[in-house]
Amino acid sequence: MVSNIVNEQNLFVYGTLKRGHRLHGILEGQKYLGEYHTAPNFDILDYGDGIFPIVVEKKKGFKVKGELYEVDPATFRLTDSIEIGAGYKPLKISLIPDDIQATMYVYTDEINLEMSDSFIIVKDNMKEWKHGRLW
Repeated sequence: MVSNIVNEQNLFVYGTLKRGHRLHGILEGQKYLGEYHTAPNFDILDYGDGIFPIVVEKKKGFKVKGELYEVDPATFRLTDSIEIGAGYKPLKISLIPDDIQATMYVYTDEINLEMSDSFIIVKDNMKEWKHGRLW
């Protein structure tokens, strides 16, 4: 019998899970696939002068730059519980280049926090959370 169970999942990260940031250790041992970006359907904003970013869906928005990882099921469940617990929702997206399918977490509730572009780099309609606190 042939199994159709997927053992790994592509996870697109744009904030504290990126290399060099405070939650990256969660992705230790997972396969780094490179830098990618989304279609221009989002906005990324910084909370609390570099504490963490929030991505929201936005028509005629920006491309969001981040990192792509192939993660095992246990790591995906851990990141899923952390992100959902923080108010984010998983969203299946296609990444550019290569049209790779991945999961990205977006914030869907109304934002009642002080947000800014303080730690966001904007270039060619692409935004990247780059200089957040490294703790």
